Order: sequence, then structure tokens, then C-alpha cells
Amino acid sequence: MNRIPYSHRPVPLTLATLVVLLVTLVVPKHLAAQPAQSSTADTTISSEISSSDSEPQRVQAEPAPDKSGIDSATDVEIQRRFNEFHHGLLDARREFLDKRAKDVDWWLIAIVVFLTLIAVFLTFFAVVVAIVGYFGFQRFRDIEAKAEEHAGEAERFVDQIKAKRDEAESLLKDINAETVHNDPDKASEVMETVQQNPAASLTDRAVADATLLQQQGKREEAIEKWRSIANIAGAADPQLQARAWFSVGYLHGEEDNWEAAIDAYDKAIELSSDSANSYNNRGNAKRNLGRHEDALVDLDEAIRLNSNHAEAYNNRGVTKKTLGRLDEAREDYQKALTLAQKSGNDALIAIVKRNLSRLDNDKAP
Repeated sequence: MNRIPYSHRPVPLTLATLVVLLVTLVVPKHLAAQPAQSSTADTTISSEISSSDSEPQRVQAEPAPDKSGIDSATDVEIQRRFNEFHHGLLDARREFLDKRAKDVDWWLIAIVVFLTLIAVFLTFFAVVVAIVGYFGFQRFRDIEAKAEEHAGEAERFVDQIKAKRDEAESLLKDINAETVHNDPDKASEVMETVQQNPAASLTDRAVADATLLQQQGKREEAIEKWRSIANIAGAADPQLQARAWFSVGYLHGEEDNWEAAIDAYDKAIELSSDSANSYNNRGNAKRNLGRHEDALVDLDEAIRLNSNHAEAYNNRGVTKKTLGRLDEAREDYQKALTLAQKSGNDALIAIVKRNLSRLDNDKAP
């Protein structure tokens, strides 16, 4: 096992080394002091003996003391003890370092195990996340595919609704009180189609309701329904608003309420100034009130906007006949008859022929 270097020497070890050095330097000198004294005493005694006997005696020379004051046996003992003490310190230091190394090894093992567990956990977590992410992604793709499918179905459904709504609007765009009166069968068919159309708007259904009320002879209720349609349409749909006021004017005309009719036609013309029918009907209302010159102005404008307006020609012929302008009246009647025959308007053909007959009777002597 590799030992980890210990950079700082332990304090007890340092103190112990200092103690050993002190013992080495101090204790031998103390021990060496006693032989020195004995040697001095022996020398003194020998001197006294020599002086008393007055005979020279040979004194055996003793070995010279070591410079350090320590004999060999003592030095060896001290060295031995120092070595033992030093080895003890080294063993203690080695044991201490081994213990520290073992502790470090255990900590390293614990750290490695902990990091390994963390790595395993993270790997497991990553695998779980990857699996969940994969299945989640697949689920998301399935949901996305279904959403696209539903979106396509919804888009087709919306297109169908728009198509039906456009159909309802196209059927109702020419429906007003006058067309209902002139072609009741077609009006009934349109009304039924709109009522059965789930995409029909509230306004479309209101127009169908007004048509139904008119056909049922509930003229006042029909007038109020057209008024509400005009108010609801407002500035958002001026054409529908103009058509609603036109219908109000027409229904008032059926009741011979010409002033109310003119007021409604004024609003219709204000909203749609290019409506030949509005000018024609307002001119006819003015004629019924005896405002013949004003009537001719509106009828001329109706014919200008629509040169093939057979009814306008007939109404202008009636007005001119009233004013005594019989030749001009005949010309208008003839024009109205030609246009009515061309369009196949049998009802108008009968009216124009009756007017021509009356004109001939008026001119007869």
C-alpha cells in the first residue's frame, strides 16, 4: 500500500527528539564527574604515600578519559536506548501514518462508492427519462396526428357550414316583400330551404320569418319584422338594410299608406342610390298622392338606372296619361309591353294591355 506523505512532523515526536538530545548531552557529563574525583583522590593519596615513605613508587597510569566525559559502556548503553527510543518513535510515527492512510483509504472507498451510487442513480434516472421521453414523444405524435385529423375534419365541417351559409345568403339576397308578392311559390321554397339550413344566420331566419308573415297575410307583423331587420343590419350591412326598408315601403303601399311608403323608400334610396326598383316604387307612390311631376322625376331615374325596367315604363305611361300626354304614354306602354313579353311576365303583360285599351278608349271620339 502506498503511504500518503505526511508533511508536518507531529509535535510529540519533535519534543521527544529534543529530550533525547538533552539526555545525550547532559547525563554523560554527570556520570563522568565521579571517576574524575576518584582519580584526584587517588592521586592525592598516592602523593601522600610517596611523600611519607620518601620512596619513589610507580603509579600505574590510568586511561585518559574521553573528551566527552563518557566511557564506552555508557555510550553504548545510551546509544542503544536512543536507538530503541528512536525506533519506537519511528514505529509510532509509522503506525500513526498507517492509521491515517487507512482512514484516507476508507474515505476514498466511501467517496468512490458514493459517487458510484450517484452515477448509477443518474444513469438509471437518465434511462427512465429516456424511456418516458420516448413513449411521451410517441404519445405526442399520436395526439398530434389525431389533432391534425380532427383539424382536417373541423376545417371540412367549417367549409360545409360556409357553403350552406353562402347558399342561404344567395337564396335570400333577392328576397323582399315585392318578390314575395310577385313569385310566392319561389318565396315559399326559399323560406323552407333556409329554415332547414343549420348554417343559416339569425338574420337569414328573420328574413324567412318576415316572408312567412307576409304570406300569411300578417302585414303589420311583417312590417315590424322588416323594421327590426333594418335596425339589426345597421351600418354593417347597408344592402340588407336598404332591402329591409324597401320591403317596409312596399308593404305600406299594399295598405295604400303612401306617405309611410315614401318615407321608407327615402331610407332605402339613401342607403342604395342605384336601386331602380326603389325609384320606381317611390315614383308610383308619389303618383298615387297626385305628385305627378315628382313622380316623373323618380320614374325617369328608374329607367335611366335600368333601361329595361318594364314596370317603370308602364308607371311612367300611366303618369303621362294622367298629365294628358297621351302619345308619350302610348310609347311607354308599348315599350313596357315589349319588355314584359320578352321576360315572360304574364301578369305585367295583362296590365299593360289593359292600359293600352283604356288609352284607346280615351282617344276614341
